[in-house]
Amino acid sequence: MARFYARRYVAGGTLWALVAALPLVPGLLLKLAFDRASRGAPAQDSALSFLALLAIAEVTRSATLFSSNTSWTRWWATVTTWLRGNLLRAILLGGGPPSARLPGTPGEAIGRFRDDVDDIVWLTDGWVDLVGATVMAIVGIAVMLTIDPLLTLMVALPLTSVIFITRLLGTRLR
Repeated sequence: MARFYARRYVAGGTLWALVAALPLVPGLLLKLAFDRASRGAPAQDSALSFLALLAIAEVTRSATLFSSNTSWTRWWATVTTWLRGNLLRAILLGGGPPSARLPGTPGEAIGRFRDDVDDIVWLTDGWVDLVGATVMAIVGIAVMLTIDPLLTLMVALPLTSVIFITRLLGTRLR
């Protein structure tokens, strides 16, 4: 599905990954401000430039969110329409008796055309979210490591352990 409309998938997916990772920018700016304050630099010298950078970061994040919504919605609609068209084509042009081509009940047919198609597209959509979350986690941990490696390990190791234990016990927990 990603290859069907690949250009739109890559463009929208990249924008959504950026949307997930862009909240790091205000944090990085705050880190710079606190680093500057801890060195004893006067705050009023850079307050306006700091606020301008924060405003630019938020405007950029909003524009990226708008662009990703536009691009991703177009990809989503195109791919779901393509899949539903393929399902309809298979029913109308498939071999065998027409009654055997449809699912057992009208409810099952609606489920296939609506829910099954959406589930498949959500699976492809999940990869974009995973990439964005991974980028944010890697950059966030890298920044934390530059601030205090020991504290980062004290936070990241238990969190990582919980993720892996939850993953191992996922079926039992469900």
